[in-house]
Amino acid sequence: MIKFLDLLKFEEVFDEVYRGPTREPKLGHYRMVVGILMLLFIGFNRLWHFVYIRLDAMVCGFFELVCLPAASTFWRYVDSLGSIRPIRFSE
Repeated sequence: MIKFLDLLKFEEVFDEVYRGPTREPKLGHYRMVVGILMLLFIGFNRLWHFVYIRLDAMVCGFFELVCLPAASTFWRYVDSLGSIRPIRFSE
């Protein structure tokens, strides 16, 4: 998945478009969103697999961490997104 995001140049697009909440996470907004995408990629029915992925050397290497934060950290970040106004596109 990380290779796929690189092919899409997701980080460049993210930096141009994303408006993060005022809460600044330790991982940064880009890495938090990628972490959430990883959780979605795993799937909600297999969310308990995240316990094992938290320690995966390749994934942790991408995030430059020894261990990823718990899934609840990502959900708190999603909750903080509710405090920003949605983008309104003109019709």
